[in-house]
Amino acid sequence: MQTQNPFMLGLSEFEDMLLQITKSAQGFPPYNLEKLPSGGILLSLAVAGYTQEELEVLIEDNKLIIKGKKSDKETHAFIHQGIAARSFIKSFLIMDQMQVKEVILENGLLMIQLLPPKEKTLVKIPIQSRQKKVAL
Repeated sequence: MQTQNPFMLGLSEFEDMLLQITKSAQGFPPYNLEKLPSGGILLSLAVAGYTQEELEVLIEDNKLIIKGKKSDKETHAFIHQGIAARSFIKSFLIMDQMQVKEVILENGLLMIQLLPPKEKTLVKIPIQSRQKKVAL
């Protein structure tokens, strides 16, 4: 049985998600992460040979998921095949409130622009009082 850190409330799902992401951290397709002057992030994946219909970008909870699906229907008589033509799933953990601004497929690169999260706000939570009645 695993002991939960008393200061990390509700983060066991986060830990499970991290394990799942590290398992899917394959080297394909290669990617770049670039910090933008706006504070956002540009994620570029090298997806040469994939069409727009073969790619999918999803956000599930705090995960950005990129899927590439190549069909096995095409048969070629390759002498040498150096360009990968396989299906993939690549996942990235993103911060709460981070949004995808745009996704562009251009010149073999899938570029995903992420907007920075909004400023955090301080919320004061009211404290209620309960009086115990003493029986006489």
